[in-house]
Amino acid sequence: ATPLHLAKMSGAIANKDSLQPSRFLYKAWNQPLRKEPAVAISGHAGASGIMAGYMKEQSAKVSAATGLEVHGKTGSPERDKLIKQNGKTIRKRVTDAWYTFYVQSPKIGTPVAFAIRIEEIGNSESAKQLAIEMLKELKASGYF
Repeated sequence: ATPLHLAKMSGAIANKDSLQPSRFLYKAWNQPLRKEPAVAISGHAGASGIMAGYMKEQSAKVSAATGLEVHGKTGSPERDKLIKQNGKTIRKRVTDAWYTFYVQSPKIGTPVAFAIRIEEIGNSESAKQLAIEMLKELKASGYF
């Protein structure tokens, strides 16, 4: 999954099972604004509440460090990377780190979803630490 996919799923959980379409271009000068409908991600009532609770527990340290209510999940996926070594191409196993999360924004009245991916870092705690630094900056700038 790409960071966009991770952020979209966090956003869908934040929006109570409602997956919003991606909007890379909000409005064009020569076309009217066309808003596509959201898609339900679960047929089970309350599934997003269960996931949100789990994500809140997983992000307790981030919440404590930022003073924000953060809901997130980490991961450390492994993948193979082809590298050149002594004139030969070899396959090396590397571990990336990711953290996807959302924070309710009182300023805009909606949750804001994020995804961080750091390649070849090996530990998702690095992604969480980056999230803490980022959220502190956004909070100091008045976004939260």
